[in-house]
Amino acid sequence: MVSLFEYRRMPRPGCPDSRWGYIGNMFVHDHFRNCGVGSALLAALIATADERNYARLVVAPSAKALSLFRRGGFTIPGDATGPDVLLVRPGPHTQQSTAG
Repeated sequence: MVSLFEYRRMPRPGCPDSRWGYIGNMFVHDHFRNCGVGSALLAALIATADERNYARLVVAPSAKALSLFRRGGFTIPGDATGPDVLLVRPGPHTQQSTAG
């Protein structure tokens, strides 16, 4: 199960409106973990966000889910401090190459 919330930024002079997504919940039953279900859910979610041309996807993952989201291209913006981690995955038009 996964839920995606859409947020819209209102346009202002010199800055067009945009949309971004927040992953509110993502859950895979214990019996189906480590079988690719979470990766498949995340891939479908990312594809949907890309189709909708979201500027970014945002998630506050549990410690157990952190590696899943990292593999999906999510990063910690800036210097994160404290126990609460917020990950951001840039939209397809803002991603930078990670090759090198």
